[in-house]
Amino acid sequence: MYLDKDSWLNNIKTVAKKFVENNYLEELPLFDTFWQVFSAKINEAIKSDSAGCLTFEPTNQIITEVSFIKGYSHDFVSPVVALTVAEVLHEMNTKKYSSNKLEDIIHSAATRHGAKPSLTACLIRGLSVLCNEIQACKDNNSNEAIISESPRPSEYRIWTEGKKITLGNIGKYEKNKDKYLLWLDLDAPAQGLTPKSISLLKHLVENIGTPMSIAYVLRDVFDDKASDDDKEGDINKINQQLVKLETFCKKRFRQYIMEGWPKESLGLNNDFRDKYFLFKRVAPDRAAAD
Repeated sequence: MYLDKDSWLNNIKTVAKKFVENNYLEELPLFDTFWQVFSAKINEAIKSDSAGCLTFEPTNQIITEVSFIKGYSHDFVSPVVALTVAEVLHEMNTKKYSSNKLEDIIHSAATRHGAKPSLTACLIRGLSVLCNEIQACKDNNSNEAIISESPRPSEYRIWTEGKKITLGNIGKYEKNKDKYLLWLDLDAPAQGLTPKSISLLKHLVENIGTPMSIAYVLRDVFDDKASDDDKEGDINKINQQLVKLETFCKKRFRQYIMEGWPKESLGLNNDFRDKYFLFKRVAPDRAAAD
């Protein structure tokens, strides 16, 4: 699909700046200065063929080539945001995507351009909203994006003290995070933990104080059925993830496992209620359903 290059660049700036304003306000005063340098580099990466269609060349070196942020790229989100927006808008110009597919494209682009996990999660939420407005502009045959309304700020879904709740800010907890045996940002990769060990952890804290049968744990965490002739294999499957949690907690996790393990059941005793804090960022309109 043909798209005027200047309009496309303007869309990149509009969306990237709005995202920074909504989510990283402290960086907003630097954005225009950054864009003056960065837009020339992004412009070089966008090529037009003889038919006027745009192609997108790799830009993984652009951040280090921008002189005023050279050596400091990890301290600023604007370069990664602009690169991610540029790639996502390029993809949107070729095809109309579902919301789920668009989130996958944003995740891929953000990861490719070096976004940290927390920024990637924020981009998936924030850009999805902004890109829906861009798609509406395309459907109305308008080349330039008009961002009319800021997305609402993210909230936090937290697991602690035997509860799962949503809060707008976790600052008061973060100030005292050293008191927790297990402090875990679910948007960031945790060294030594796997998606399955994290699922088991969430299952245990959501049912803290309650012993659960091996069959129940296998069904709800591993999407599997208990074996009639290989109970040892069932226990080993769960135990592999418990070992990861034990290591992550510096050999202090198993002491909170209830006495029924591994013969009959698995559960965490109530003494663990004030020992953990898990959290992830969620959009307000998804918090209730999450």
